Amino acid sequence: MQQEKIPTVIITGAGPGGLTLYHALMKNKDKKEFNVKIFERESGPKDRWQGYHIGLSTNGVRSLLNCIPCSIASSLPKAMPNPIPDEYHGYAITDHMGNTLQKPPSKQVKDIYELAKNPEDHLFSTFITYRDRFRDVLLEGVPVQWGKKCIGYEETEEGVWVKFEDGSQEFCDILVGADGINSSVRKQKVPQLEVLEFDATIVTANLLTRRDMLVEDRQTGNILPRSKGLPLCFGQ
Repeated sequence: MQQEKIPTVIITGAGPGGLTLYHALMKNKDKKEFNVKIFERESGPKDRWQGYHIGLSTNGVRSLLNCIPCSIASSLPKAMPNPIPDEYHGYAITDHMGNTLQKPPSKQVKDIYELAKNPEDHLFSTFITYRDRFRDVLLEGVPVQWGKKCIGYEETEEGVWVKFEDGSQEFCDILVGADGINSSVRKQKVPQLEVLEFDATIVTANLLTRRDMLVEDRQTGNILPRSKGLPLCFGQ
């Protein structure tokens, strides 16, 4: 009896999306086994700054916990600190004077597990996550091949040849482009797809502020600077 061939999956991009997919495929290999390879254009995990915080919605947290193994899930508090008393993770849209334009209702949770268990109670909740630490957690145990920038691919009857900037190429049965908004895979596969600019600018900053300089907005519950001339976050 001929042994069934194990399909090879190549993931280009070792960001949160690519790493989560890697863990999901490995976690479920008892259902379907894949030979998974993941490539990243950066020279190493500390090659560049990974950006500001990101917010995971209720559905995002549930999906993440379903994809990753328990060993990775147990390390998530490194990137997602549990809220302190009276701290609510969520978001609000304000104008340049600090006036609230929109603030979906949110409830306080003890940790991400409470958020995932009771989604109907936290439809608009967002769990604040440190992007760089989040990636570090997801990198645990993943054999990323660094310094491999994908520049395109070639489809054949047998599969896909993935081409890299250094002149090398790798063969696979399934190619997944998780290489960000400027994905070379997407540009080749769907060349007519345009990335639209919304002509919007968002500036976010962390400020250390004395307690006596803050005041609570009685209508919204937001904590704002006593002087409304100091915007903490604004869009244009």
